[in-house]
Amino acid sequence: MRSMSGVDIDAVIVFKNRDMIYKCTWVYAITVGFVGLPDKNKKDSGKKMRQNWHEKGIKPVIVQRTVSALLLSMLMSMLLVGCGSTPDVPQPPPAKSPTAADLRVAEWRALMAEKEAPEPRKLALVNDFFNRLYFESDRLHWGQEDYWATPEETLRSNGGDCEDFVIGKYFTLRELQVPDERLRLTYVLIAEDRQPHMVLAYYPTPAADPLVLDILIGDIVPASQRTDLKFVYGFNSGGLWVAGQNNAAADDPARHLSRWRELLRKIEHGLGG
Repeated sequence: MRSMSGVDIDAVIVFKNRDMIYKCTWVYAITVGFVGLPDKNKKDSGKKMRQNWHEKGIKPVIVQRTVSALLLSMLMSMLLVGCGSTPDVPQPPPAKSPTAADLRVAEWRALMAEKEAPEPRKLALVNDFFNRLYFESDRLHWGQEDYWATPEETLRSNGGDCEDFVIGKYFTLRELQVPDERLRLTYVLIAEDRQPHMVLAYYPTPAADPLVLDILIGDIVPASQRTDLKFVYGFNSGGLWVAGQNNAAADDPARHLSRWRELLRKIEHGLGG
């Protein structure tokens, strides 16, 4: 028999049945290891306890151990019995990192908060923002002959053709509270090869020389300085104008422009389409 810190240890009872290990180790630890046996007749008390187990059909194997062995046995018993029944705690899914497309859309939404900026500043910010994207034909980019994308579609795909850029600029400036009558999506011909092209024209006044926002050049300059372009017609949500005429040729361009009509239907509930 050994003692540690004044606590007498009689024995550690080891059973082949796993459940009994757990139960009996705790009982024995409490009665012997922590409370201690009575000062008198310790051996007789231990003998009576073992006799009681024998009468109940429990066959212990007595192994002399120190306090450290008792604690180790308790730990092993708890692990054997308790761990197997502990349910798995569900873990939250790992946070998704934002994609490059997500970041472009977030930057675009932040840009649309610049409602207090002067209009020349708004024009410059929006023109520079969309001109960073890749220019690519509809056939290559969308797999279609002619497709008009919503602003968010253009941003998430990181590119588009001239119509997509102009659409993005137009609706972003409208969100920035630039009046519709000052903006026109304008079809032009490139003078050198008469290739169809689209730009966004900004009219400070109805009869003014408009400023041109174009994917082909970064600077915003008056239309009179764009001798490389031949203006054909322009439109917005309120009308359609033929080049050289101050009065609108039609007051509902969606009736005459099917692609514009389809686009307006797509973005009816938001610029994302």
